[in-house]
Amino acid sequence: MNIKIRKATVKDLELVVDLWLEFRDNHTSTIVCNNDNLKPHTKLKNEATKIFKNYLKSRLESKDAYVQIAYVDSRIAGYNLSFIKENIPIFSFRKTREHS
Repeated sequence: MNIKIRKATVKDLELVVDLWLEFRDNHTSTIVCNNDNLKPHTKLKNEATKIFKNYLKSRLESKDAYVQIAYVDSRIAGYNLSFIKENIPIFSFRKTREHS
């Protein structure tokens, strides 16, 4: 097994969106469909894919974000999205890192 991880670029946008869709569908079919309590909290907007694509593009172009993609045997297998965001004002640190 050959694993490679590299920084994503805007050229990778469609690959990452397709993978997100696959992850989302898997999560829905294995987790959400078996738990009625989760359904209201995970319902997506009709335009969720377009919104995610635009959001990801903005993150790829941001200096405060970093997106990586992982390949296993030359096939995309995962991604990581990290970014710096404003923290809520109760903490002494103004900015914090988030990962997804």
